[in-house]
Amino acid sequence: MTKSSKSKQKQDETSYLKEVLAGGYSNYNEDRLSQICCASFNHSNLFKRIFLRTINLNNKSISELTAKTQISYGLGKEDARIDIIIYKNSTPFIVIENKVDSPLTSWQLGKYDKISVFDRCKKVVIVKHYFDSIVRSQWKIYHWADLYSAFTKAMNTGVNNPIDNFVISNFIEHLELMNMSRVNRISKNELIGFSEAIYKLRNKKRYISLTNRNIFETGNQLLSILEEIIDLVRQEQIITKSVGRNFRFTPNIGSWWQEEKTENNFSITVGISVPKTKNKIKYLGTGFFFYDDDPKKCTITTYAQPKGGGEFIENVDYPKKDLVTDHYTKQVISTWKKWVASK
Repeated sequence: MTKSSKSKQKQDETSYLKEVLAGGYSNYNEDRLSQICCASFNHSNLFKRIFLRTINLNNKSISELTAKTQISYGLGKEDARIDIIIYKNSTPFIVIENKVDSPLTSWQLGKYDKISVFDRCKKVVIVKHYFDSIVRSQWKIYHWADLYSAFTKAMNTGVNNPIDNFVISNFIEHLELMNMSRVNRISKNELIGFSEAIYKLRNKKRYISLTNRNIFETGNQLLSILEEIIDLVRQEQIITKSVGRNFRFTPNIGSWWQEEKTENNFSITVGISVPKTKNKIKYLGTGFFFYDDDPKKCTITTYAQPKGGGEFIENVDYPKKDLVTDHYTKQVISTWKKWVASK
């Protein structure tokens, strides 16, 4: 790299960091994430292409696009502050609502729909979680984890341009800081592959190919989903009344037995003790159950146990073939709340 190119790179990095740090927001703030996203979009053409592709928009004229954050519009007696607007030659082109911890509401999106300048814009919501079925056909919902996956894949493939590398690496690190790296879906085939690999390891099959599927990555994803469930439970007052908020994420790898069978099956679970319930339920759990007599079988079960463990008092199986993180998380938390509240 020549001296002039090094100087240019330094100037670009400095300009990027100035835009990132504008506003003085805390690291875990939604506004900070919007700020970093805009700065990354404005300083890296590769970031632009990956970002647009992830939200299903291919625009060839990326040089015409710039991003801005915290743009306010007047709506009668109230204001509407837009998290991110991507402009095409100074005209709003994409409107983006950023949701991390606060809930997404149909009312809020309806308010933005009243802004006439957005009538021809692509409207996008990027969320950390999405539990409610908000039907507004003009708004498309994506996850920050989708972007994390897309940018991580690009970095693993190799990014030669130093500015692209610098910008995308920083963006990935920030998403990791905000726990946006979790997977949104684990397919049935991935679960079967993991189950088969566990079966082989436990039955002394000494060779497992990692060429087509990385079982360790799938295992890490399963643990990440369970950890996120525990984090979200801390926000549920119905449950925390019985256990407090200081419980930890303590995953378990264990054995279990089917009725009338002696096979030594395998499970990955997580749970919390709820000693103050008014019923027999003293432990809430959920996790993944693998079968020694059927390597392709995996049951995802949410359950309740009495004091001291033992057989399930209650249990509900996850119904879908693919594991969809938001759907599974919602099922677990709503089920636990119902069991804790029952007399």
